Amino acid sequence: MPPFMEVWLALVGSELPLRGELRPTLGRPYPTLQRFRRLTGAPIDRHGVMVVPGPASARQAFLSVHDAARGLAAAVGEGTGSGAVDLGGPESLSWTDVAAIYADVLGRRVRVVSQPAAAFAVLQRVFAPVAPSLAGVMGLNRLIATSETDWDTTSTAQQLGLGPLRTVAGVLEEKAALPVR
Repeated sequence: MPPFMEVWLALVGSELPLRGELRPTLGRPYPTLQRFRRLTGAPIDRHGVMVVPGPASARQAFLSVHDAARGLAAAVGEGTGSGAVDLGGPESLSWTDVAAIYADVLGRRVRVVSQPAAAFAVLQRVFAPVAPSLAGVMGLNRLIATSETDWDTTSTAQQLGLGPLRTVAGVLEEKAALPVR
């Protein structure tokens, strides 16, 4: 599966994607991860700066965790075939596209700052002995910085009977309408 919206749209510097989530992945009680999120969790919200892993032009088929869960549940049903199921979001967006969506939702300019994959590889090695959870986050950033999930899985979603999948704009607009906790 491609990057989950409720994780990656937060990791690049926003608290907005976490609003209303009952069990956010980034809400785990690891002290180092919590400190990392305090430092990096809101530059989009506060300053209009989105820090992304890899090039701003890299395209991802962002998928909502809720659509992923529906897809997994549907995949175990009769008649869905066998083997791996590739499921992505309904659109493939670059980080620049995501910044434009944030700008629309927040009503302010959002600038993209790209970070090289090599930086995340170094940080992963540095944090591994002392903060395994944060090292894992750095490893995921390295993976996203070096890969793209620019694919169309419309037929898979239809085969699974999922109906329309959530878009990045739809998720961010929905989250923006929720009260801040």
